[in-house]
Amino acid sequence: MTNTIFFFGQQLLLCFVPLMIVALAGIYSERSGIMNFSLEGLMLAGAFAGAFFLRGMQEILPGNVAFLLALFIAGLAGSAVMMLHSYASISLGGTQIISGMAVNLLMPALTIVLARAIIGVLQSPTTPSRGGLPWPYKGLLLPAPKRRGSESQYLCRPPLK
Repeated sequence: MTNTIFFFGQQLLLCFVPLMIVALAGIYSERSGIMNFSLEGLMLAGAFAGAFFLRGMQEILPGNVAFLLALFIAGLAGSAVMMLHSYASISLGGTQIISGMAVNLLMPALTIVLARAIIGVLQSPTTPSRGGLPWPYKGLLLPAPKRRGSESQYLCRPPLK
């Protein structure tokens, strides 16, 4: 029981510390008058850049050096994305909220695409189509009947009686 509580506490701290650092960054940006809605996207960009760096350098560099360099690379990646956000907000005159949400929507998609490209999986597996429609919908739709006058025709099966 004690080991379980100790393990839970360790895992809680591992997840809690990065989120608290991002929360502090949000507080500082709010105090300076900037509404930064892109914090999650920045965190994701930094995490991806750090993980990508570690993936390539774990065999070459010693563990602590690689980890510290990965943290530095993650900070640089987050700063680069933040510069794009600030350029869109300040130089182009865009809204901070829209630009921040764009970063939050772009970063998860970009990291998934880049991770699949790096690993070599370019497309997720799909099920083969059967007759033009995915198999759960086969037989649900009927061919469109010819129209006669102003009668309303069903494009789907009529309800069962």
